[in-house]
Amino acid sequence: PGHALIIDKSGDFSEEPFIDRLEQKSCSFERIYFSRGSDPDIYNERKELGRLVIPQILEEVNNDLKHTVFSYIPNTAETAFLGMLDGLENELAKQCFARAIACYPNHVESHWNLSIALLLDGDYEQGFAEYEWRKQKADVKANARSFHIPEWTGQFDLKGKTIFLHHEQGLGDSLQFARYLGFLKQLGATFILEMPPPLIPLLQQFQFVDHWMGIGKPVPTPDCHCHMMSLAHALRKHVKGIPSPEAYLRSHPHVREQWKA
Repeated sequence: PGHALIIDKSGDFSEEPFIDRLEQKSCSFERIYFSRGSDPDIYNERKELGRLVIPQILEEVNNDLKHTVFSYIPNTAETAFLGMLDGLENELAKQCFARAIACYPNHVESHWNLSIALLLDGDYEQGFAEYEWRKQKADVKANARSFHIPEWTGQFDLKGKTIFLHHEQGLGDSLQFARYLGFLKQLGATFILEMPPPLIPLLQQFQFVDHWMGIGKPVPTPDCHCHMMSLAHALRKHVKGIPSPEAYLRSHPHVREQWKA
C-alpha cells in the first residue's frame, strides 16, 4: 500500500512510495463476511448493511433508477445485495404511493400502503400517522363502531379524564400494542380496557388498568376513546419509536404448570 510500480521505456522498473502508509483496517462488511457466515444474526446484519447504503446510492445516481444497473461480486456481497434490493423496492413503493397521494390526496389505499412502506423502513412517526387512514378503508368502515365521544389521538391532555381503549383486529395486534399502556397511565388518565375474553387473564398483570371489559359488554360514558392500534400515533409526543420493555408480558405460573403436565 502507498507504492507505485514505475516502468520506463527501457523496460526497467521500480517500486516507489507515493504516500505514507496508513493503518490497515477492514471495512465493516469484511468483518461481517469473514465471521460466522451461518449465524442468522450475521445474515440479518449483512442484509441491513445493504439496506443502509440506499440513501448514498440514490444520491450517487441522482435518483435515476430507471437507467441504473445493479450488480454484485458473487459469493462476497450477495446477502447485502439482497438487502439493498429489498430496500430499493420499498423506496420505489414509497415514491409510487407518494405520487398517487399527490394526484389524489384522499385516496385511502395509497395512504394505507404508504404507511406499511414507511413502517417497514423504520419511519415510525410518519408511518403510524399514515396508518390512521386504515379507519377509512371500506372493509373497516363497514364494521366500525359508533361513539358519541371524541376520539383521542394525542390532541388534548388526558390528566383527570377517563379514556375507553378498545380492541382492534387480531389478538396478536392487541398484545403487541399493549406495550404502550403504561405510557398512557403516566399521562394521568383513568382508563377502561376492552379486550376479547381470552386475553383478559393474561393482560390483567397490568395492575394499573382501572377497569376491564369483555367485548360485547355495555360501554360506559368516558370522556374519550382510542383504538388500541392508534396508541403509537396518539403517544407520539411522549414515546419515540417502538418501546421494548423487557418481558412486558409473562404467562401465569399455574398455566405453565398445566402445560408441563
